[in-house]
Amino acid sequence: MASPTLVDDVFNGTVVLIIQHNEEGAHGLVINRPMDLDTDIVAIDLGMEETNTLEIPVMWGGPVSETMGFVIVEDPWDDDEELVNVGENMAVGISREVLRKAMTRANSRFMLCLGYSGWAPGQLESEMASGAWVDVDLDHDLVFDEPFDERWERAILQLGIENPLFLMTRPVDE
Repeated sequence: MASPTLVDDVFNGTVVLIIQHNEEGAHGLVINRPMDLDTDIVAIDLGMEETNTLEIPVMWGGPVSETMGFVIVEDPWDDDEELVNVGENMAVGISREVLRKAMTRANSRFMLCLGYSGWAPGQLESEMASGAWVDVDLDHDLVFDEPFDERWERAILQLGIENPLFLMTRPVDE
């Protein structure tokens, strides 16, 4: 999650689900910035006719490749090579077929994000050391249940802090 001290116009107040983090860098999806766009509209634009969504907002996933869609799914279906697990009972896919399956599965909970957030090798670690980002454990309920506008505050509560003003960060001496 973005630290309260991160006043960057792009990431201020964001919660990012990290979907890949290795020696090549990191990639994540912002999960608390709904766009003025519903998933059904995207599906119709992609030529999909069957949907079971009820005005599920599309998330702004980040500033990189904003026309690329990432689907976060709960309870991923078995044997699907198009999905990458990102946590217990959670996976991400980028294909039209993944979106179609998520939208037509009974009781399916999913989130469509357009764009992603990316960091070069060592960049995220450096930004965390400077106090711009705070590491919070992956929380299934935060991703799928919490209202969008309350996710950042919920992430802070997971740290045991009741008021964001009490979360003070400072650079780590190297």
